[in-house]
Amino acid sequence: MRNKTKPQIPRNNMSELLIPTVGPNKLIPSSPKRAITKSEQDSNIRPFGCTFYLEDTRARTKYVALEVGENVDFHIKTEQADIDFYMQSDDKNKLSSILIGCMADGKEQALATTFPHMQRITSLWCLKYKRPVNIFSIEIYDNNNKAKWLMPAVTPFNSPLVGRPTVTLWYTALTSLVAVFKEGMNSTIFSHKFLSYFKILEAYPSQGPFKIINNYCKTKSIEVPRESRVLSEELLKGAFDKTYHAKYVGNKYTRIRDDLKDYRNAIAHPFISDTFIDLDTIEVQAELAAISNMLERMAIEILEEEIGLLSKVSPDNIYKQLAESYIYGK
Repeated sequence: MRNKTKPQIPRNNMSELLIPTVGPNKLIPSSPKRAITKSEQDSNIRPFGCTFYLEDTRARTKYVALEVGENVDFHIKTEQADIDFYMQSDDKNKLSSILIGCMADGKEQALATTFPHMQRITSLWCLKYKRPVNIFSIEIYDNNNKAKWLMPAVTPFNSPLVGRPTVTLWYTALTSLVAVFKEGMNSTIFSHKFLSYFKILEAYPSQGPFKIINNYCKTKSIEVPRESRVLSEELLKGAFDKTYHAKYVGNKYTRIRDDLKDYRNAIAHPFISDTFIDLDTIEVQAELAAISNMLERMAIEILEEEIGLLSKVSPDNIYKQLAESYIYGK
C-alpha cells in the first residue's frame, strides 16, 4: 500500500528540492581518509590517472556509439606535460571511457591538465563521427598514494509527491518561459543551462509575459504586487561553489542581469565580436556551473511569483488552476 501520510516538502525550501549541481572541480573523496590525507599533503610531481566516463546524451546510454579499434592508446606531448590516453570499451566494444595519465603535484593540477584535452576530443568526435559524446562523471586517482576522488552523477536529497495537474494544455507567454526553464534544468551542458535561465532573467520584470501582466494591471487600475527581488544567502543555500557568485548577494535581480550581459553575449555570440571565451577550460566550466546554478534558483523564484501573481490579479479561474498545477505545495 502507498504511504499517504508521507510529508510534503515546503516549496520554498530549494536546498531540499533541487538536485545539487556538481561542477567539474567538485571532487568527492572516494578512498580511506588516510590515503586522501597522505595525497593532499604530498607536493611531489607524481603519476595521476583521470578517467572520464562517457555517455550518449540522445540514446541515454553510458557509452557512445563509437567502436574502439586497434589504436586504443595514444600519446600527446605539450610544453607543459606528457599525456597518455587509453580508450576503454564495454563488453560490446563500445567506447565507454578514456583514462588519461599525466604527472602532477595533486588532483587539482591533474584535472586541470587533462580536462581541456578531454573536452576538445569529445568536441572533435561529435563533429567527425556525427555522434553525441558527453562526459557524465570523472574519477581521479593518485597512483603513489592510492587515493581516489569522484565527480559523480548526483541524485536529489528528497523526492516530492507527484500531484495531479489541474491544467496541462493551457498556453500563455508565461508557460513558454516555463518550457525554457525545463530546457535549462534538463541540459547537461553548463553553457546551455546558463543561457536558458538568462532568457528568463532577460525578460524580467517588464518584457514579454511580465509586460503582459503589467499592461493588464494598468488597464484595470491594479497596482502590480510584484516584489523587487534581491539575491539572498538563503536562496543560495546548497548551491554549487558560492565563491563564484558571492559578489552578487544583496543585489537586485535586474542589477545581476545587467552585470552578466557581457558574459552572456560572450557565451551566446562569441564570433560576432572580439570577445571569446574558451569553453573547454575547467575554470570556465566551473564558473558556468556555479552561475547557472544561481540563475536556476532565481528563475524558480521569478516564475513562481509571476504565476501566483497572475492568479491573484485575474478574475479568470483558469489562472488559479494554473497556479495549483505549476507551483509546488499549492
